[in-house]
Amino acid sequence: MAATISFDRVSDIYDATRGLPPGISEQITDFIINLVSPTAETKFYETGIGTGRIAVPIAKRGYFYTGVDISEKMLAELHQKLEGVSHQLTAIKGDATSLPFADNSFDVALTVHVFHLVSAWKQALAEIRRVLKPGGIYLYTHGNMNFSKVNEDVNQGRFDFQQRWQDIIASYDYPLPGYGATEEEVLGELHEQGANL
Repeated sequence: MAATISFDRVSDIYDATRGLPPGISEQITDFIINLVSPTAETKFYETGIGTGRIAVPIAKRGYFYTGVDISEKMLAELHQKLEGVSHQLTAIKGDATSLPFADNSFDVALTVHVFHLVSAWKQALAEIRRVLKPGGIYLYTHGNMNFSKVNEDVNQGRFDFQQRWQDIIASYDYPLPGYGATEEEVLGELHEQGANL
């Protein structure tokens, strides 16, 4: 199993700290649905499904949705959300670098804020490509901290903090940890594999 950062320790506060407000969640769901134009037969897949902040709203609309996550506790939070709700969602504990699915199983694949946490991200990406049907759609977001202009003061503060942190570490000649992928690396790998970006 490749080294992957687990969110077990923060599973109980994950939605409170990283959840999406209902209005935003609906907008994201609408955007995804409009972008991929799913039918009743469309099968979605997500690496790093977590507590289901992307998956649950789509599954509640009646679509088939499958996801894997390394964290049992995050999956427990997801399963708790689904209690008493009609859905076609399957979430299992699994390794992103060795998916337990046949080739060409899914029409749409999603990865949201995951590859910076997976050391063997190229292998995880290859697995997504393997289980995605030819001509399937892969939606990927890395989550740059300064991507959103919703609150520039907060985003600038986060950027300044990151820069200052890097400066402090560099002043001690301590190498910055490079765990997973950057957005540029993932997009470059996809381009190299022939994906239409």
